[in-house]
Amino acid sequence: MSTAEQPEFVSIEAYLDAEELAVTKSEYIDGWVRAMSGATVRHNSVKMNCAALHAVQLKGQPVPAL
Repeated sequence: MSTAEQPEFVSIEAYLDAEELAVTKSEYIDGWVRAMSGATVRHNSVKMNCAALHAVQLKGQPVPAL
């Protein structure tokens, strides 16, 4: 028998409740909660540049109905 710690499955409701109070971000995959690593300054710069380019390209376009 293994002595490794067995992680507990978490319900979606319990995950969402805990995430509202959490200082760090985590992700929920098939009942498992895993900590997410932080983004780098370079990553955030690329993300914002992509968002700005999309905004420029979409300017004046009609908003699609949901």
